[in-house]
Amino acid sequence: ANEKAEEEKVDEISEIGGVGVGEDEAEDTVDVAYTETISFENVPITVTGLDKKFTSTLLKPKSGMITLTVIAEPDIAGKLEVEDFNVLIDASMIAAEGEQVYDITVEGPTNIQWTLSEKEVTIMVELA
Repeated sequence: ANEKAEEEKVDEISEIGGVGVGEDEAEDTVDVAYTETISFENVPITVTGLDKKFTSTLLKPKSGMITLTVIAEPDIAGKLEVEDFNVLIDASMIAAEGEQVYDITVEGPTNIQWTLSEKEVTIMVELA
């Protein structure tokens, strides 16, 4: 009877996590239920490392801003502020003018997960 109760518990946990898991992994799935999601809108994208002979203009997203959605434990999530994150692109490899596409990098606390409304940006690079 104890084995049956344990199987039912695993099934319930699997449904909560949305992914079928074995008994060994079930405990990890439970943690997902104890997270909080926060969205920071209009977070500016910073262009770093661009050679001084160039200027850059963000073409996509045109506003130069994205939404950063953070997933963390409630005690951590409650303390987070947009200032805890740097959203940037590393333009140090740019050597010529033109339209360029770069992945967005996020620097922030290590004990959380995040997603971005855009994964990459398009910038126009011109001589200063």
